[in-house]
Amino acid sequence: LPEYWGKGIMSEAFPTIVDLGFEDMNLHRIEGFVFSENVKCKKAMAKLGWILEGTMRDYEIENGKFMSCDIYAKLSTE
Repeated sequence: LPEYWGKGIMSEAFPTIVDLGFEDMNLHRIEGFVFSENVKCKKAMAKLGWILEGTMRDYEIENGKFMSCDIYAKLSTE
């Protein structure tokens, strides 16, 4: 949600969540979907080592506006 963008929540919480997924749940792949206009989140994803795989253009409508969504992923082998 936009009201939480840029607050540092992701940088603090994601490493723990990713470790839980890979180590405790034995996941191989974790995906993240980010609104394309959320530049701060996209920078944080890249900084945390997530790979941008593509963009789903006009993926959904929010408040009457089409929103595109970028897909990021992290593999257990990375």
